[in-house]
Amino acid sequence: MTDRGINSYTTQVGDFYTWDTLTATILNPQETLTDNENEDSIVMNISFSGHHILYAGDIGFSTESLLINQGVLSNVDVLKVAHHGSAYSTSSEFLNAVAPQNALISVGKNNSYGHPNDDTLSRLIASGADLHRTDIDGDIDFLFSENSQVNPFVETIFIPLVFVNHTSSAPPSPSSMPGENIQCKTIGQVEICASVSNANPPKYSHVTVYGRLLINNVPQSGKSMTTSWHYKTTTSYCNEGVTESNGIANCHRNISGATAGYKVNIDVTIDGYSIQTSFTPTN
Repeated sequence: MTDRGINSYTTQVGDFYTWDTLTATILNPQETLTDNENEDSIVMNISFSGHHILYAGDIGFSTESLLINQGVLSNVDVLKVAHHGSAYSTSSEFLNAVAPQNALISVGKNNSYGHPNDDTLSRLIASGADLHRTDIDGDIDFLFSENSQVNPFVETIFIPLVFVNHTSSAPPSPSSMPGENIQCKTIGQVEICASVSNANPPKYSHVTVYGRLLINNVPQSGKSMTTSWHYKTTTSYCNEGVTESNGIANCHRNISGATAGYKVNIDVTIDGYSIQTSFTPTN
């Protein structure tokens, strides 16, 4: 940085920086550092025109508790989730203290750490925040207006994401999931299911894959579904599905000359949650 003429500064709790109407207030690290680099990472509250963004660095539960006890946290429009959604950060108490409208997880696709953690995702969803992930959505910009509105703009790299949340007063029944080979997985308050129209279709026939997303037993509509079909020698994709009012999306393909007797696994992803179903073609 020195060679490029870039100044560097050491900062700590209580420091602040101002650019025009924007102020960045440093909430961490503390004056006395710990022996954990993650817990000593920079936490920064950015405020401008009545909006607030909290960058939580890589802190874990202990620093979150410290900030809560210090009384320095307040409601934010956007929370940059700590440590890529690690299992050891983003406690329910921390989320209650910041009450984020939007939660952004910066994380690499198919990373070896398994980030973000399922329990952390469940806590974020329970907080009521709109969840955005770079491994699913690609580049994400937040557009702030003077009327206090915050609109996420997704420059999609992997899949489109529609930020819509409709609710239904009547919980779905188990029989409302169509198809065969129905597979379901529960992650906290989230349930995702997938199935196929025919578990043993003849070659050159059409197969429909279904996906369903429920949160607190409420169907989620307007959510994009992506599917990856893993044949014996190739992988194909069907990404046109969007969940309807019953929380179910579907997408269909002609399986052409798929190898008879070879199980075709289908990865189904809705709003960042994934599950797998399959079919085995016959002659």
